[in-house]
Formats: sequence, structure tokens, C-alpha cells
Amino acid sequence: MQKLNTEQIRNAALSRLKKAPEGIRYTQLVDEIHQSAPNTPKNTVHGAVHSLLAKTNHIVRPSRGLWMLKEFANASEAASVINRELATTAVSVDSKQAKFKEGQFYDLFANWLRNDVDEVTETLVLGGSIFRNKWGNPDVIGVYKKKKSDPIDFPLEIVSAEIKIDSAESITAFGQACAYRLFSQNTDIFTRYRQSYRRFLVTA
Repeated sequence: MQKLNTEQIRNAALSRLKKAPEGIRYTQLVDEIHQSAPNTPKNTVHGAVHSLLAKTNHIVRPSRGLWMLKEFANASEAASVINRELATTAVSVDSKQAKFKEGQFYDLFANWLRNDVDEVTETLVLGGSIFRNKWGNPDVIGVYKKKKSDPIDFPLEIVSAEIKIDSAESITAFGQACAYRLFSQNTDIFTRYRQSYRRFLVTA
């Protein structure tokens, strides 16, 4: 099976973006190209796709991890895309299912932050109250920092997440999220609401 070179990978990425006016997540874009040419090392695909940002000015990122051609990204389209992205984070839950434990979501949310939405480069699950103070102990913490492939340097960004499976604790979750803002650039709240799980972002 064909092994793609850098230029072919870039062309494949642009071709897929032209067919996706709503944009494509970075990880999905890389996976699709790698699956079409499995003999091509995945790291080579990562490097070639990432270098597109420096090689062309036709690509924008309306939200972190989401790639879109500039021709599709006017202000109203970008806003609607971000709203759809937030809406799809709700996970349907059957009220007749057995009760979940909060700890079941820690690793899942950490992986989602790191791999699916590309919001952090590294994550650490803390959970519980290992610091014996829930107001200073996020359930999941992540950092977004410069990779070797990034063309420019930028400050380290810390993301903290608080997970609640009881909607009655939403106010407590918000209070904890505000406390985490003392040391985090962004704070996520992942909480149950009317038989679904929704994510909220607390920023300055």
C-alpha cells in the first residue's frame, strides 16, 4: 500500500477540509489520513498536518482542536460550530441504569481533554481529596504546553476539571471551579443535568 510523503499528506488534509464546511477535529483528520495509507508512520502524518498551519493561511481554528478552511469560517458559522461542539459533549444517560460512581469518569474525561478535543498535551487524574481539601484538589488537571513541532513559543496553560454526578452539587462544583481559577487558566465542570452529562467552561 502507498506510503505518503509530506506534500501528499498536506494535500490529503486540505482535500478533507474542503469537504467539511463544519470543520474537522485535528485527531480525526490525522486518523483518517493514516487509515487511508497505513504504511505511512503516524508521526509523519502528525508532523505534515501540523506544518500546514505555517505553510498556508487558508486554515483557521475556531476552537482548540477544530480545523476549518477560512472560506467556511465567517463569524456566524464559527459561533454555530462552537455551540454544536459544546452540545455534543452531553452524554445520554438512561434513568433506569445503575448509579455511576464519580471516579468512573476521571480517566474518561482526562483522555477526552487530551485526545479528542486537543485542549491539553498532558493530563493527571487527582480525584477524591488526596490533598484533604476539595477546594484545592481538581478531579483532573492538564497542561497545554509547547511541543517540539510548534513553530512558536507560548506560555504554559493549566486546565482543571471538576466532575459531579449529582446535579444537586452543581453550586458546589461552581464554587470549586472558581477556587481552581486561582492557579488555572481554564476550569471545566462536568455535571449531570436532566439525565445527561454536560460540560461547562469557567473562565476569567
